[in-house]
Amino acid sequence: TVKRNMEASLAVLREAEAWSSLESEVVSYLAEQAYSKAAARLSEAAKSLGVFQNTPEFESRKTLMVNLQNQLEAALSSALVSGINNNDIDACKQYFDIFCHIEREAEFRSYWNGSKRKKLLTLWEEARLLDCDADAPKDDEAGRTFAAFLAEFPHELPSVLQVERLAVALIFPDPQPTLSSFIT
Repeated sequence: TVKRNMEASLAVLREAEAWSSLESEVVSYLAEQAYSKAAARLSEAAKSLGVFQNTPEFESRKTLMVNLQNQLEAALSSALVSGINNNDIDACKQYFDIFCHIEREAEFRSYWNGSKRKKLLTLWEEARLLDCDADAPKDDEAGRTFAAFLAEFPHELPSVLQVERLAVALIFPDPQPTLSSFIT
């Protein structure tokens, strides 16, 4: 029993020691742009966060964890948006794995949906519509009727969905719900 308790104490001390170097390791990984290593280190630390439960150090360790996750997300955000906009499936898959490691899957999906919906949202938001009772315009600058716009918009949606259907299946482990949330 004593040996088992000492071994358990040793394991806890090793985890606590690993926390003492966490910030410097993650910051150096970020400086080297070794995002996968930083995510793996943060994932490792998150698993051992429970060791500090019910101790005075828990809140400071949790705050440190969130701050380092925020730094990693901020470091990746522009590269992620660039990868999404360039349809770089391999990079997006890698970024998705990193975001999952740091428990930020929802944020990745938000970046994904926001970037991929942009064309449709722009088309919708910039539509210049005339009142239903207005005569047909002589030029396109004045706008068009809602019926004319509505005839065009549904043709854009399937073309975007066709591209996204293929990409989503290669990146996300749950393509159907992901595509459904994209549409919604």
